[in-house]
Amino acid sequence: MTTTEKEDIDKTIIDNPFHMPTNKEIFSLRMKQRESKQPRETLQHLITNASSKESFQSQKADESKKRKKMKILGEKRLQKESIIDFITKKREMFLVQMSLETKKEEICKLQEKAQLKEQALLKSEMMLEEDALRFDAFLKENDIKSNEAIKKYEKEAKEKQEKIVQIKKLNQEITKIKAEVDKYNETLEYCRKYKAFLDALTPSEWFAAKEHGKKFMKNN
Repeated sequence: MTTTEKEDIDKTIIDNPFHMPTNKEIFSLRMKQRESKQPRETLQHLITNASSKESFQSQKADESKKRKKMKILGEKRLQKESIIDFITKKREMFLVQMSLETKKEEICKLQEKAQLKEQALLKSEMMLEEDALRFDAFLKENDIKSNEAIKKYEKEAKEKQEKIVQIKKLNQEITKIKAEVDKYNETLEYCRKYKAFLDALTPSEWFAAKEHGKKFMKNN
């Protein structure tokens, strides 16, 4: 027996305290109670379902918001990473470009130097060719004097060689003299040190007597 049924029976007893309800009356009361209870249970079920549905929808909305938030955060993270990658790539491209520009400048400088060297070489070759042409013209125009010119050249070469030998000898003599001077300087330095050593050992009276003797000789 439920609490509601018990309350209904108690109410019947209160209305008529001298009447004991029969089984039929009790059964009838139970049926009425069930009929009145069913709508309440249905309403409670509907309320529970509505609340559950609302809670589910709210939970679903929260999950949707979370997914959107995670998506936005992910997009921001990807955007940030993309920006960092973009900056890194730009920096690498800038460094590569700088390196290329530096290499280009170095290549240009080397090319300029090479061009200057080539120009100097061409100029030297032209001067040599001109000298050779002038020398050939000189030989052709002066066949008679060619032997004299050759002899003169040989003589000058010989004199030059003799001067070189003479200079070598003079250098050797100078080196020898320098060695002797160094030796004499060493001897002189040794004598000075030895004199200073002897002076340190000599009594001061001897120096006084020596000075007196010098003055005496000077006066006489």
